[in-house]
Amino acid sequence: MHEDKKLTILDLKVWLKSIEENKQIILHEHYHKEVASKTVINKRSAMPKKTIRTILTQEVIRILRNCNKNLEWKETCKHVETFCARMQFSGHNKEMRAQVVRSALNAYAKMREKDEKGENPRYRTWQWKKEERLEKRRDK
Repeated sequence: MHEDKKLTILDLKVWLKSIEENKQIILHEHYHKEVASKTVINKRSAMPKKTIRTILTQEVIRILRNCNKNLEWKETCKHVETFCARMQFSGHNKEMRAQVVRSALNAYAKMREKDEKGENPRYRTWQWKKEERLEKRRDK
């Protein structure tokens, strides 16, 4: 029913892509509603600069995680660039935007590396290392 044949689910757009005759894969990318606020945390916010940077970095990581690893990198970059434009609109200078994106890309690279090694899957099931996680929770 959608023009781009992609179904929106919360902050994702999901669609099927044919890879062979009888094979399809599910792809997803980040989605930001057009009617949603274009601003992020304002530069002049009363929060410490370090806290603002951490929040913005986590938002970029969320955008990167919302983009399927089989998606072309330039498509993922468009979503990050849009977020950078939102940061600029909220008063953040070029250096701050660069720090946030650099930090997010480094953290995301570590996440992908752990996923490839099998240490910490990117999309884990509820059963993944269930006992260890329960034990950790009990220790806290």
